Amino acid sequence: MKPILSKDDLDRMRMEENAVLFIWVAWSIQAMHSERVMREVTAAIQPVAPIVFFRADLTDGEGEAWNAIREWLDQGDDDRLTHAGCGSLVLARRGHVIGSMLYAGDSSPSVVTDFLFKKFGISK
Repeated sequence: MKPILSKDDLDRMRMEENAVLFIWVAWSIQAMHSERVMREVTAAIQPVAPIVFFRADLTDGEGEAWNAIREWLDQGDDDRLTHAGCGSLVLARRGHVIGSMLYAGDSSPSVVTDFLFKKFGISK
């Protein structure tokens, strides 16, 4: 997964046709479970599908990447994706959010893969 460390990194991600942003926080066991699932998903998908994977460490709850992601998502009162600490996924097509998964860690890699393929309209 490519790191999102700045607004420029997020802007590069937003230019991708199909992008998945994995939101990581170091203090969460759920994020660790999601990361394990996402390692398998990226290993399976990257060679066969046009999806680019990114990872944002939002552990500190502040900073340039944090602010840029929050502004991009414009979550209003529903800030679960950036505050829940579950290892959330945000799916984007050319910068527009087309879907999300609050917690990938409670799904098998095949379920997450099927979800991504369906949301991006990619056949297996």
